[in-house]
Amino acid sequence: MTGTVEQRLGVLSTRGPSRTVMLAMTARVMLAVPAGAAPLAAQAPAPSGTTYHVARRISVGGDGFWDYLTWGAPRGRLFLSHGTEVAVVGLASGTVVRKIPDTPGVHGIALAPELDRGFVSDGRDGTVTIFDLQTLAPLQRVQATGRNPDAILYEPVSWRVFTFNGGSGTATALDGTTGTTGTTGTTGTVLGTLALGGKPEFAVADGPGGVFVNLEDRGEIAGFDSTAGLAFASNGEGTLTVVREATPDSFRVVATVPTRRGARTLAIDPATHRVFTATAAFGPAPTPTAARPRPRPSVVPGSFTLLVLEP
Repeated sequence: MTGTVEQRLGVLSTRGPSRTVMLAMTARVMLAVPAGAAPLAAQAPAPSGTTYHVARRISVGGDGFWDYLTWGAPRGRLFLSHGTEVAVVGLASGTVVRKIPDTPGVHGIALAPELDRGFVSDGRDGTVTIFDLQTLAPLQRVQATGRNPDAILYEPVSWRVFTFNGGSGTATALDGTTGTTGTTGTTGTVLGTLALGGKPEFAVADGPGGVFVNLEDRGEIAGFDSTAGLAFASNGEGTLTVVREATPDSFRVVATVPTRRGARTLAIDPATHRVFTATAAFGPAPTPTAARPRPRPSVVPGSFTLLVLEP
């Protein structure tokens, strides 16, 4: 993509032939694109109750730790990062339908349904794996420009994929297009990298073109089910906190739902309002060392499990 780049007071503005993208840095980061984007698709009616419960437990198996989960409508698949692979669970069958291999240190999965592509952040070797969303077959691997790409996000208005690099405190923008009419550039081309002034963790898109990312050493942002007016926090000690938005400035906790120890990340299906989280059984922690004074406990092989919560 051709254009000019201006950086002033923490603002990166990239102007191209058809789109303007601005990444503005504060205690949280917002990425804005021009007004006039298509509105979000209509969602199903919000649930009347707020009492969530664990409705299903789906065994995923495999070894190693995990990080983010991503819901993939309309095919009804859930993508789970797990060790050095991505496990793809079909909710209808309740089974692992495919594993996307060779994603070392995988953190997150971003889906671009209109481009029929998926993108995986491989934290250990600083790459992004691109895969076919229909066949789930890996297509190519792109070298990112930041250390330990963690959260990853596809922003549909600008057709960009953003990696949020925890090791270098930066955000990298890649071209997510596939060469379809009206797009520019080549899939996976790195368009630019911006210092954020903090360590990024999780990011969400707001639909009309905004992207928010929390800097975990500066502040925080929750994810949100806008149709139901509920916010969720998955707590590693084994609970899910459900918060209702009464007004834009008024929130209250309406439920604390038992899950399982270690279930610390989540995904939401906005159509059904299901919440997904995952965990495993734990063994003893390794002996502390000077380099690792608080080592993680070991994970029992084959115990990785997906929890499906419903209202």
